[in-house]
Amino acid sequence: LLLTIFTLAVFALASEKVPPLVWRSCGRGSATVQSVALRPYPPVVGSNVDINILANLGKRVTGTSGSVKITWEGIDLIDLPDANVCELLEGLCPINSGTQRISETTEVPNILPPGAYTGKVDLKHLDGSPLACFEGSGYLAE
Repeated sequence: LLLTIFTLAVFALASEKVPPLVWRSCGRGSATVQSVALRPYPPVVGSNVDINILANLGKRVTGTSGSVKITWEGIDLIDLPDANVCELLEGLCPINSGTQRISETTEVPNILPPGAYTGKVDLKHLDGSPLACFEGSGYLAE
């Protein structure tokens, strides 16, 4: 369930004619997200998707807290006010400082509806200092 929630967040950050994957930074933190990519794009319900994030971390990440919000076609699907990405993706943390590529392959659950997704992820280190904030939109295909 937690991996599904994170997958939804990435679809939203990464979301007929398929709109492009669009994302942007929405705040300051010790991490600068340089790129977000999904392969294939758009992801297909019931198939695997590779999620790749390239980031420059100014501080080692041992755990996180923060919010994850996902909408589908304008309807709120997920609103997690205290998400821990390190728990969502077992084995992810700790992450050393410096330039890091975070990669994950996961199956897109069959229960997810196809369409346009938007989302925002706003994370803090366990000590409360800002880690990263990014938001975006993408699309999920049938």
